[in-house]
Amino acid sequence: MDQRYDRGAPVPFFGIPAPTTLVPAQLALRLDVPLIPVRIERRGGARFVITVHRPVRPETGLGANEVAAGMTARVNQLLARWIAAAPDQWYCAKRRWPRPQGRKAKHTRFLAG
Repeated sequence: MDQRYDRGAPVPFFGIPAPTTLVPAQLALRLDVPLIPVRIERRGGARFVITVHRPVRPETGLGANEVAAGMTARVNQLLARWIAAAPDQWYCAKRRWPRPQGRKAKHTRFLAG
């Protein structure tokens, strides 16, 4: 869930809307199972600490997409706290937030000739 999904919903991540998949929350809702965040921290060599967190519960009284988006927003808040606490534990291979409208990637000017 911490990777950009270009067709995803704009869900806040560090307070900025970012394209995010709703699929984990949608699956949890559809299968009536809990959405449980899990954190894996590297401790050097082949040592890791795995932390299983409390389930993210759905809100009631909303449509399915709104519920999934709300659950995803709460997971994104948790991810942001983890990353802020230990940024060296996070690796993102893809630009997490889209570029502002009208702004091209720097490398495209070289390709244009």
